[in-house]
Amino acid sequence: MLKQWGPYNIAIWDTAGNERYSGLTTFYVRGASAAILAYDISDRRTFDILQERFLPILDGAEDNCLITVVGTKLDLVTEETRQVKPEEAESLARELNSARIEKDRTVGEKKLSFETSAKTGHSVEELFNVMFGICLPLDKAPKTAKRKTSTVDLDAPPSSRVPVGEKAGCCN
Repeated sequence: MLKQWGPYNIAIWDTAGNERYSGLTTFYVRGASAAILAYDISDRRTFDILQERFLPILDGAEDNCLITVVGTKLDLVTEETRQVKPEEAESLARELNSARIEKDRTVGEKKLSFETSAKTGHSVEELFNVMFGICLPLDKAPKTAKRKTSTVDLDAPPSSRVPVGEKAGCCN
C-alpha cells in the first residue's frame, strides 16, 4: 500500500516508448519533478536507447527532476535471458541524478533503479515510495489550509452589516 503523501497532484504518463507520442511527451514533462525511464530487462537495445531518446525530452522538466531507471518484465527473465544487469541500471540512474545527489546527499543513499514486474507487482510499490519519499518529503509537505467554504446557510438571519439604503446581494 502506498503511503499518503499529502495534497499533491500526481500524474503518470505512459508513452510506452512510442515515437508517435514524442510531441505530447515534451508537453506533459514540462515542470515534472520526477521521471521513470523504463527498459525491458531482456532487451539490451531498450536500455541503450534510454539516454539518446528520452533524456532530450526531460529538458523541460524541473532542474532537479528525479530520474529513476526501471527494468521491466522481471517475471519473464532468467539469468540466461537477462541482457541488462541491475548494476548497470543503478550506475545510469546515479549518473543521471549526479547534480541532485550533489545538492542532497540523502538522495545518494537511496536506491535509484528498480527491477519490476507488472504481472506480479514486484518492486512497484517500492519504486513509488522511494520516488515520493524523495520528491514529496512529509516534513516539507505544504500544510493544508483551512478551506473556505462557499456554502450559504439559508436558516441564518440576514446580515446586519449591510448599511441602510444599500441593497444586499450579489449584483450590487
